[in-house]
Amino acid sequence: MSVYVCLKQVPNVEGVPSIDPESGFLRADAWYLNPLDAYAMRGALETASTLRTDCVAVGFGGREAEDGLRQALGLGADRAVLAFSETPMAGPGLTAWALAGAIRLDSRENGAAPALVFCGRQSSDVAGLQVPYRLAACLGFPVVSEVNAWKPEDGYLEVFRQAGSMREYLDVDMPCVLALNRGQGEMPHPTLPGLLKAKKKSVRVLDREAIASAQPSQWAAPPDDPKLLRTRNVPDEHDCRFAAGEDVNARVRDLVRMLREDGSLP
Repeated sequence: MSVYVCLKQVPNVEGVPSIDPESGFLRADAWYLNPLDAYAMRGALETASTLRTDCVAVGFGGREAEDGLRQALGLGADRAVLAFSETPMAGPGLTAWALAGAIRLDSRENGAAPALVFCGRQSSDVAGLQVPYRLAACLGFPVVSEVNAWKPEDGYLEVFRQAGSMREYLDVDMPCVLALNRGQGEMPHPTLPGLLKAKKKSVRVLDREAIASAQPSQWAAPPDDPKLLRTRNVPDEHDCRFAAGEDVNARVRDLVRMLREDGSLP
């Protein structure tokens, strides 16, 4: 059995994102590993060590996704697989289908059934919260989201999850998909020795045909996603104004004046 972790490279969206005038889609000047996926990476490595099995990083996207997988190799992943696609801002259906195919193909070729599949509960760019559920459906696994802690037992997991004020303690059969909240401790970062070791490892790149060949008949083709036509920045129509005054009382009076002028206060 193997432990898998799904990783996504997200664009740098600090400030105002730029839009490619030709394609109409978001143009990123830099990419980085989705923060919740980084915590999932650490959880996958720790669990694989506990189960004494290998850890496999899986990604979906263009060549920018390969950088995140190499970072995973630097952190200690045994293998890395990229489901390659040049589809801009692919939807959750295609994403989950491609990840499931990559997991199936790697599992079949290495003779090790998936024990667990880790991922972050959402990405920092789209935040759709759909991929873990769709991935579990493609794999036929149970799924638990908002996961805070887990403990492998004999054939199942003891899982603790918290969503808002709700706390749940679950026993979940393995194999399963876990979508993690922010983990405990610091976000992992590869060390220089880890990066040097990662250079000796390769990232396997799969095309759409290879992914489709690993799928069962009901998943021969990816589910339809809504077609994304273009993206655009929404202009900020609200002016920022600061209350003036030499002390707190003067600034409060100025704030009340501004609120009355725009009709927020009588």
